[in-house]
Amino acid sequence: MPQFYAGALKTAKAAMRNPTGKAFDYTGVIYFGTDLAVVSEKPFDLSAGEEKQVDFPVTMPITPGIYPVHVGVFSGGQNIALYRATEDVNIAMPTMEIVKAYIRRGSPEVSEAYSGWISLYQIGGEQNLAQYGTPIQAGVLLRNPLDIPLQIIPVIYNYHWIEPNNYITDYLTVPTVEPVRFPPAPTGLPYSGYEYECNMFLPAGGTLPPGKTGFIYTELYYQSRRWNYIYLELKCNGYDLGRTLLYWGWYSY
Repeated sequence: MPQFYAGALKTAKAAMRNPTGKAFDYTGVIYFGTDLAVVSEKPFDLSAGEEKQVDFPVTMPITPGIYPVHVGVFSGGQNIALYRATEDVNIAMPTMEIVKAYIRRGSPEVSEAYSGWISLYQIGGEQNLAQYGTPIQAGVLLRNPLDIPLQIIPVIYNYHWIEPNNYITDYLTVPTVEPVRFPPAPTGLPYSGYEYECNMFLPAGGTLPPGKTGFIYTELYYQSRRWNYIYLELKCNGYDLGRTLLYWGWYSY
């Protein structure tokens, strides 16, 4: 069973033949689902006895599920035939790949070896946040593994410890402007490491093209000696893809 992603633009191909001895103008219609919802319609003509392939542009349904596919043929306003395709179509939810997280000082000194972004290859790993100072900028590199563009709506929040004995959720702002570029450190480290690993800065609500990588970030501030859990929630093309723990750690001065 072929699988496509919700909202994908594809081309359906159907072989059409005129079995008569006279030329006719036709209209082909592609239907999806048991309710025969029209997803594509295209006029074509066939000479007497002619057979040819007709291409139908199709936008895949936005609701995931299994869809039977039918092809209808009309001529002169009359319904000539209705055929069911040999295979149904599986419409799947979009997906997103989280490649790595990043962290850096919000206002680094040029002399610091970590004036640029530090890549956290172990997503969700433990960090000593004190080494990054205050404020801290946290980022994430996303990759669109699909063959359709994805509109990304990120939500980043800090689930952190508050005295005497509970946690609170702080939703963090996702900036719409590219993060400030700081000069390179004397060690020669790149001043903005994510730029060497992704295709584009991705503002909230931006669209990530197929196969491309995009960077989003936020900022949080030192708040005494607290545990912090930095989560990312993603919505793509209207679908909630769930949440990912970017990293967790503590301040220890």
